[in-house]
Amino acid sequence: MAFLMPKEKVRLLEPGETIPSEMDAGFDLLGQLDYNWIWVLEYGKEIKGILVASNFHGIAFLWRLKVLPGMSTTAALKLLKRFKRDCFKRGVTGYLTLVDFSTVTGKNLMSIVARCGGKDHGQVNLVGSPLPRERG
Repeated sequence: MAFLMPKEKVRLLEPGETIPSEMDAGFDLLGQLDYNWIWVLEYGKEIKGILVASNFHGIAFLWRLKVLPGMSTTAALKLLKRFKRDCFKRGVTGYLTLVDFSTVTGKNLMSIVARCGGKDHGQVNLVGSPLPRERG
């Protein structure tokens, strides 16, 4: 009966779709979503995981990776594998990401990055704002 259970599927976010609020991404608040750089983990007909990235001059910047509780232990790995495959197809061969070492997810992500040869380059603070309008 396992064949009747929904399968996890990774795909790109489609134009017109929104990132579910439970993903805590917030990217649609400041900018315009680039659907070619947002991967979603779909379970049944619902988005249960997300990977948001950007192309920075040939390097992928991984902004957000989140999988909702209750998904398989390999769900995040499925997102990362599709991300990697698509990056290679696009000619992108490296990546940067931010990691919060105070979270279990952050620690797990750092162990994956380390196994791939990545390094911790020290503490940084991420800041952002809408661009101010010119007066006058």
